[in-house]
Amino acid sequence: MQAEELNKKTIKGLSWIMLGVGVQHLVDISTKIVLVRLLLPVEFGTIATAYIVINLLRVLNETGISTAIIRRNDVDDESFSTTFFFNILISLISLVSAFILAPSVAAYFKNNSLVPVIRILSLVIFIESFYYVHNTLLIKNLNFKNTVIPELAAVVMYSVSGITLAYFKFGLWSLVWSSLARSIVAVVLYWKLNPWRPKPRFNYLKLKTLLGFGIKVSAIRILRYARNNIGYLVIAKFLGPVALGYYYVAYEVSHYCDTQLFPLLSKIIFPAFGQLEDARMIRRYYFKAVKYISIIGIPVSLIIFALSAWIVLFLYGSKWLPSAVPMQFLSLLGCLKLMENLVFNSLFIAKGNIDKFFKINITMFLINVIAVFIGVSHGITGVAVLSLSAGILNFTIIILSIHPIINHKWQEYAKSLFPGIFSGVIMLAFLLLLRALPYAGAVFLLPGVALALIIYVVMLKLCKVDIFGKIKFIDKTIIS
Repeated sequence: MQAEELNKKTIKGLSWIMLGVGVQHLVDISTKIVLVRLLLPVEFGTIATAYIVINLLRVLNETGISTAIIRRNDVDDESFSTTFFFNILISLISLVSAFILAPSVAAYFKNNSLVPVIRILSLVIFIESFYYVHNTLLIKNLNFKNTVIPELAAVVMYSVSGITLAYFKFGLWSLVWSSLARSIVAVVLYWKLNPWRPKPRFNYLKLKTLLGFGIKVSAIRILRYARNNIGYLVIAKFLGPVALGYYYVAYEVSHYCDTQLFPLLSKIIFPAFGQLEDARMIRRYYFKAVKYISIIGIPVSLIIFALSAWIVLFLYGSKWLPSAVPMQFLSLLGCLKLMENLVFNSLFIAKGNIDKFFKINITMFLINVIAVFIGVSHGITGVAVLSLSAGILNFTIIILSIHPIINHKWQEYAKSLFPGIFSGVIMLAFLLLLRALPYAGAVFLLPGVALALIIYVVMLKLCKVDIFGKIKFIDKTIIS
């Protein structure tokens, strides 16, 4: 694909993703604020524990074939049909595994409520397998408009059903049933918006070819999932569901960009890297991604770091205040994770040595395990602090590992990161001053954040980063 055509498709995809993300975030944030006020920490702790198992099965179910389909140019309709039926088979195995393992998981965490929750939520995995190929084909063709619509409708369904059930005192089950409703809406719309239909074909040789690459990617994702969730696992085991509920809220807020933007923006960045062949183009695209992702991540993490207590009081109420301190440290980790997942991992999987990347992920996983087990003796704040320390070390490792792919110079990183870091430091100074004022409190959160973002944009302008110009360009792209 020519550079101009790729750039046009990427910008148009980014336009739709940004539009979808903006609306989804508004709905999602509003939903969580309401649900957190209606439900208890122990209920959020229980659902977070259940999702440790469900999300692991979801990662195993993915098998990495979607990455192989996006990366390879020799796949055909028979490959897609083969993948479709293979994924249904794998999802059925996951479903049966969840039913069998649920009592053992509940016994391990000493929480009997987990048995029915895990069993019902495992149906989500089975439902998702029916739109796996449809989603992958849309991404491969950079047709992001038709991926935004199903995801947005699914979020709205989750919001409406979850809040309604929570209001009528369904408690923990409001989160379970709304998750099922969300998946059903997504599969219906993906089938409606993508005309592809599976044919009764299954080619073992083509499946083997796709799995040859996909299994390696899947193994990396499993390691990455384990690294990101080891904190949940250890806290649930040693500190209990209430502590996990507080940590869950802290993690969700502080990693919002990573957990919400990463799955969406990676749909653009990874296939774009995959279609680039010229080394200079790869390098240019890479540092442009570093620059603009850092401009997004840095202000969000610093606002949460400076005003975590105000955020908790304003959004969730005083009963969630134990989440505030760990949220500060996790916010900095969230920014590192956003950069790592969106830019570094996308480049490495698209252009790097997969076997080498697997070994790197094993190293990073072991670093996280050691950090969390040391930190848990100091409660959820200890886990947050040690996780941040491990994140900084892992961030350094992966930057060094990317050097052979793009042969970068450290001055290029400094140039790409400078606008975000410089503007962020000025903004942080304002936020800390605001927090230190007499009688300052959570009532100042919204005007304080608004002023901080204005300061941040002005500083970016001084660094010759035209944010409004980019927004106007994206807006015109959506209209066109």
